[in-house]
Amino acid sequence: TELIKKQFKSVSVVDCFLAVKYYVADPCSLREELTRYFFFLQVKRDIFQGRIMVTPTSSASLFAYVLQSELGDHVEDDFLPQYVREFEFLPPAVQTGDLEDEAEEVHKSLRGLVPSEAEQKFLEKARWLPLYGVDLHVVKGAAGAPLQIGISQVGIAVFQNATRVSFFHWPKVSKVQFKKKFFIVYVIISGEISKPEVIKYKFMTHSERSAK
Repeated sequence: TELIKKQFKSVSVVDCFLAVKYYVADPCSLREELTRYFFFLQVKRDIFQGRIMVTPTSSASLFAYVLQSELGDHVEDDFLPQYVREFEFLPPAVQTGDLEDEAEEVHKSLRGLVPSEAEQKFLEKARWLPLYGVDLHVVKGAAGAPLQIGISQVGIAVFQNATRVSFFHWPKVSKVQFKKKFFIVYVIISGEISKPEVIKYKFMTHSERSAK
């Protein structure tokens, strides 16, 4: 173990952030309220940074839960017009005025929820987003096509153009290995009549370190 200040010998000013390393399948099951709050902050930041993409049907309600957590009940006389635009929920290129207006309307309907309840509702919804808890890595497929591999607590997903094209559940993965720049997944395929066989999927990363 080494002190943080000794790890940045040539840097005068450093901003350090605490971050979630392992995403639990159900963050609402976390017992400590403070732990759930930190988890809420992490997922909220992941959405803003584009690491977790929200669906059109869930974005307004998730945004509204953030507003309820930070501002409390919507009181008409206490808020300036278009107050929602002061909040950054999605990446700037994605957050629209229509979304902000819709989030404001949903915020009005959340009267009575205390911050911890709003954060719980947020996590209940966010845990079902396609990229929740997924650690994405840029790779190339067998034909050289650009892909992304997502590692999560339930398995390995393969994305192409932001669309999931394959998914390997951990119980079906017999082995994972790296060889130089290649990341290799061995998957058990069960046929209805034939015996199970192991299929090898090979992906090329940009470095040996990435493959590891």
